[in-house]
Amino acid sequence: VLPAGAGILFSSTTGIFRTTDGGTNWSSVSGGFCANNVQAIGFAPSAPGRVYANCVGNDLFKSDTFGDSWARCVSYGWCDGIQRVVVHPSLPDRLFIVAVAEARGHLQVCDGANTWTKLTSEQPNDLSLAPTDPSTIYGAGSIYSDSVSRISFYKSTNGGDSWSSKTIVSNASY
Repeated sequence: VLPAGAGILFSSTTGIFRTTDGGTNWSSVSGGFCANNVQAIGFAPSAPGRVYANCVGNDLFKSDTFGDSWARCVSYGWCDGIQRVVVHPSLPDRLFIVAVAEARGHLQVCDGANTWTKLTSEQPNDLSLAPTDPSTIYGAGSIYSDSVSRISFYKSTNGGDSWSSKTIVSNASY
């Protein structure tokens, strides 16, 4: 759902689809660039119309027109894809992502998709920014092997410069 989009919704499967009437009618806005699996979509709350999309094939795309047109931001070879895109609420060119690499997530940030910086060597599977303070970032990840599960929670209060973590290990049976 596009924040403040008044009925504009996006869905991703084998392409990107948009509705402008709350879900009654849908149309493809992939523009032929993304006919494969779409891994993540992110929205810039402070830039109406700004949408980011990651497609299989190691490309991140950006639209400033609610998906009417797209431009490739970056092609990356350092990961297998992006599973989560979160855009800073007041800085539309600052993205926080969970990149899939070596079958695990790595938290990265990019500014306008020009500069990428690894924020942590931890490996979250998901992340979110605190609604009242976007310099506070929360992440969570899990590893399952045999009958042991490790669930880790991560927190940064300085935009990702440093992190604290808490890991819970359980001997759960599956």
